[in-house]
Amino acid sequence: MIGMSGTKNRIVALAAAVSFACVSPVVAQDEFTSYSTTKGGCAPEQSLENLIYWTPSTISGPGFACILNESVLAGTGLAGYDSICYFADKELSGIVVFGAPRFPPNDDHFSLQLPNSSTFEMYPCTQVSGVTGTN
Repeated sequence: MIGMSGTKNRIVALAAAVSFACVSPVVAQDEFTSYSTTKGGCAPEQSLENLIYWTPSTISGPGFACILNESVLAGTGLAGYDSICYFADKELSGIVVFGAPRFPPNDDHFSLQLPNSSTFEMYPCTQVSGVTGTN
């Protein structure tokens, strides 16, 4: 994840200071779980470095950690959060956008776009409503 312990400490402190994020009505509680950035990446023999962890107030993954604040309009089939994100030594405020699973063949994962324009596919490691299968 993030290599700088000072950055991790800031994230933990900010997360503690922020009350639970406003959850968009399109987000179901079972969506707050772990995801792999690759299909089949949740298997025990796979690297933990490719996992993304999503909670009601944070999301973190390979090289990033974000505090999710208020939900914002992001478009049809999208959930957006005003966020503060950390990338190595860089702090960036902006919108984190989650794309809902669509029709086959894209009904088995979410998409994620970070404020620095990084994008990830998020394949759930546990069963999630509206997503076909698990990894």
